[in-house]
Amino acid sequence: MPKPLVNLEEVPFDDIEDNGIYTSRRALFSRGIGARKLGYNLTVLPPGKTQCPFHSHREEEEMFLILEGEGELRFGEQKYKLRRLDVIACPTGGAEVAHQIINTGNTPMRYLSLSNLSTTEVCEYPDSQKIGVFATTSPTSSLRRMFRAEAGVDYYDRESTQLADAGSQHSTPQAAVPALRGVDHVHVFVADRSAAESWYAAVLGLTRAKELEFWAAGGGPLTLQDSTGTVHIALFERPHRDTRSTIALRVSGREFRAWRAHLQSIPALEVAQQDHEVSVSLYFADPDGNPYEITS
Repeated sequence: MPKPLVNLEEVPFDDIEDNGIYTSRRALFSRGIGARKLGYNLTVLPPGKTQCPFHSHREEEEMFLILEGEGELRFGEQKYKLRRLDVIACPTGGAEVAHQIINTGNTPMRYLSLSNLSTTEVCEYPDSQKIGVFATTSPTSSLRRMFRAEAGVDYYDRESTQLADAGSQHSTPQAAVPALRGVDHVHVFVADRSAAESWYAAVLGLTRAKELEFWAAGGGPLTLQDSTGTVHIALFERPHRDTRSTIALRVSGREFRAWRAHLQSIPALEVAQQDHEVSVSLYFADPDGNPYEITS
């Protein structure tokens, strides 16, 4: 049996997050002192940071004890000031109990977290409209998936509603279409590739993919990409074409507001907004008439 106690000044930090405002250090020590049905950790937040996005749990209820520092608690639609020795209850549920602790002070914030442990969990993220599904049924079998909340399908989606009959002449149900992982790149036709490269850098923040420059030198497209290397546009210098496809770029709800402000600040760029109920989109075009959509 392990020693059933530990001093919080001595726990090692084994979960380090460094992603913009999501910057923290966590010591996950519950299993190390023999806990079985409860999980606890010590979290340290630098000033201006938070540990994770605004979220709620369907299975695991949480409690937080502020040990040092000052901050703010987002809880549902409310906000509360936090100080040393405040105790926070976060029951299970939906957006009404979604929560997030933010260090709004000038010194590091330390707090103790405690929750029950469940082999299955569903988390909801109201700000970005995501759902996370997590399950661990054995040390070698687990499931971790994140979905956009609007990406729901019917219960019988991709299911055959016909009974199978080995002796019949009926055709077998059509196999499910393989999953797509995303858009690899899009062909864009422009009159002046040099001018287009400058426009895409200023408006969409896209720059040359250095490893693919040889294509342009050989008469192929000039490939541009975003800073993460996940969005690619291939610029072809060709005459004007009347038939064009809209290129839709996906962003989060929070990023959408920043994109709207950015696009509206660009002189002579016409931007239209449309609410699709499950998402909101901004529509605009590059100087060669190629239509673009920014959608949440």
